[in-house]
Amino acid sequence: MYMTIRPLTSWTGERTPASRRKAHNFTRQSGNGWDRQDLPWSDTLQLLDRELTALRASGVVVQISVTERDIRLDGQLRTNARPSDPAVRLLFDSKHGPLTYQCDRFATWQDNCRAIALGLEALRKVERYGITEHGEQYKGWLQLEAGLPMATPREVFAAVIGEGVDAADKSLADVDLWRRARAAAHPDRNGGRRELWDQVESAAKQLGLV
Repeated sequence: MYMTIRPLTSWTGERTPASRRKAHNFTRQSGNGWDRQDLPWSDTLQLLDRELTALRASGVVVQISVTERDIRLDGQLRTNARPSDPAVRLLFDSKHGPLTYQCDRFATWQDNCRAIALGLEALRKVERYGITEHGEQYKGWLQLEAGLPMATPREVFAAVIGEGVDAADKSLADVDLWRRARAAAHPDRNGGRRELWDQVESAAKQLGLV
């Protein structure tokens, strides 16, 4: 599953104070039972890929606290990038519609990303065991547990543009945001990849711009 890294542009609700962030308590089974250990980033990517694939996700964007210069032309994080904050926001289109998840409870952005992946796994298991049949748990979780809104077209545009663009800035017209997002998402600027482009065009359709 291809994921594009973008600067963190917005947050819903209150942030976790730095003093209340904690080390992860993630575990996995070993020969001696369940061990708490630092799991490799590749392990988190594998888990996230599985859950996003199950949701038929597209246009996957991972927002973290970096600047544009920390992101390569192909949309991936530079090896020397150092996020200023561990917060993570995940946005993507799915078979249930646009979904957004965020986490800043843990001390590193990699652990917060794993927390999101584990949350997606838990939601999928609700349907797996027959408690729901039509993805009701996704809408319910967004509205009741996290209070997170679905990503709006303007949020999609702002996420793709980056550079501190605020989706709530009413001085920026929808069409202007769209044009800037199209320029940033063009496949020629992203190694031929069309994921961001398709996401921008999908958001534009929601606004009746195309």
